[in-house]
Amino acid sequence: MKKRTETFTKDCDAISEIIGELMMITIAVVVFGLLVATVFSYNGPADSPQADIDGWVNVGTNTVYFRHGGGELIDVEDLRIILNLNGTSVELSPADLALIYGKPEWGLGDTIEIDTLGEWGITIGEDDYVGATIVHTGAGVVIQTGTLLGEEVVPTATATATATPTPPPTPLPSAPEITSVYNDAPNTTSVVVNYAVNQGDAGTRVAYGTDPSPGNWSVWGNATPVHNVTISGLVENRTYYYSVYAYNGTDPSYYSNSSIYNFTTAEAARIFTPTSVVDTSGGDATVAQVNVSGDGLYTTYTMPKSGFDDSIYQQFNFTTGLADAPLQVILRINHTGKEVKDVKIRVWEEDTSTWHDEALTKTKTDTWLQEAVNASTYIDSVNDINNLVVRYESYANQDSKEAYIDYVVVDVG
Repeated sequence: MKKRTETFTKDCDAISEIIGELMMITIAVVVFGLLVATVFSYNGPADSPQADIDGWVNVGTNTVYFRHGGGELIDVEDLRIILNLNGTSVELSPADLALIYGKPEWGLGDTIEIDTLGEWGITIGEDDYVGATIVHTGAGVVIQTGTLLGEEVVPTATATATATPTPPPTPLPSAPEITSVYNDAPNTTSVVVNYAVNQGDAGTRVAYGTDPSPGNWSVWGNATPVHNVTISGLVENRTYYYSVYAYNGTDPSYYSNSSIYNFTTAEAARIFTPTSVVDTSGGDATVAQVNVSGDGLYTTYTMPKSGFDDSIYQQFNFTTGLADAPLQVILRINHTGKEVKDVKIRVWEEDTSTWHDEALTKTKTDTWLQEAVNASTYIDSVNDINNLVVRYESYANQDSKEAYIDYVVVDVG
């Protein structure tokens, strides 16, 4: 029996050693885990800025001063100042200090000036108490605290800062922006150019000419954002190019130019009246009677009886003096005669020495007929238009009947 006991004991000792080793390992693991958790969860202390701050009071101007005497730069957005002004607690937030100080960082030699009268309406006397505490909000620490003037007084009231905002900086000058450039329909000698600029005091004008790099200038148009510039002295039926120029009213070195645009002036209407008149009807015909429509003046044509007689007519001679061949020739005539049986005009073509007969409308009343005859197909050269002759002929069923002409012109396009 004794041997068994020893053997059990020895066996128990062996088991105890194994259990002891396992327990040590377990404890080591737990301790290591706690250590790791502690290390990784520890953020370390917040940065505490190191700076020497000097403070003083000017009683005569009710001003408290704080000067950075050395050490680290301090971001104003992390700065808060608390003052005890003879028992009244006041505070300047980072935003308040940014307005007062006007810089993002507070560094060596820079001074923050606080006007207590302007901020809170509080004056400072010789015997008053002024205490200050400067806090770094980012680190959550007091940088400096202490007395600037007098014997300490416990705060019993508070006041709110009313700092005056710093005015925004003056913007830099810029070139005017030119928009809405267009031109009205041009006439024969002028056009209106329209445009807008985004600066009311900008100086502007229009460059124009028959070359794509225009070299002529309109008058200046100033002190308004919208412009309507008239360009005169142009030539008919001519293409012109133009561009708008604008400069900054404060600094003319800032300027801009628009794109180049173009327009074509209208072609002048070329309407010619007769230079001479011939009557073979025994009636009455003058140039003055046919130059203007509706003026109460008109010719009197005595009609032959029972048919056209090419020897009885009123003839209108035109001397246009044109240097170019016409593109279109329209003959316009106002006539009437209630006894007219038939009526026509004859048009002379100089190049072929030919008369061309053109029928007109007959009337049975005294109403004036305004008619247009297109002679463009045969009056098509300089020679034709400068030697143009038009004859009026009509007839009646009875002798001594009359027809009348109020207006005869040639419209050349």
